[in-house]
Amino acid sequence: MWNSSSVPPDLNYFAIQGFVGDSPHMLIYKVSTGEFFAAIKTERDMPWFTPDGYTLWCSSTSHGGVEGWEIGKDSEPDFPRLKLMGKPLVQGPEGCPWKPPYGYQMTDGWVLGSRGKQLLWLPPQWRLPEVHRVWCGQFLALRGSDLPEVCILELLEE
Repeated sequence: MWNSSSVPPDLNYFAIQGFVGDSPHMLIYKVSTGEFFAAIKTERDMPWFTPDGYTLWCSSTSHGGVEGWEIGKDSEPDFPRLKLMGKPLVQGPEGCPWKPPYGYQMTDGWVLGSRGKQLLWLPPQWRLPEVHRVWCGQFLALRGSDLPEVCILELLEE
């Protein structure tokens, strides 16, 4: 099952959730060549590269917290350097795509603006765990098994 994927802004790598045998892994490929780079054994999904492209974070609603791996900048394809960044964090680092930006908040079914103003009430089936929400500026994308398709919302403040 290929559920989640991520490409960093510099387009060096591509991470996709998959399996090696029966074991869940995050598989990393080089974008320029399509070559396999590394496999990380993890049951987490929802990958996200940091803007510099050298740290991969994975979160999961079923396992809680997030894990991160540093990718060595001078790694050779045959000897990738991946370093686990300690034990899992409760919340992702600043800038994670599932964290609201610019002061937006999600509370009790409401999306609040930067000044605390109620901007949008979400119906219960749209109140998804944070790893099923992706923020990009004033846009919020929701994807979950109960939704027939991805929903993309633009939030405007006055």
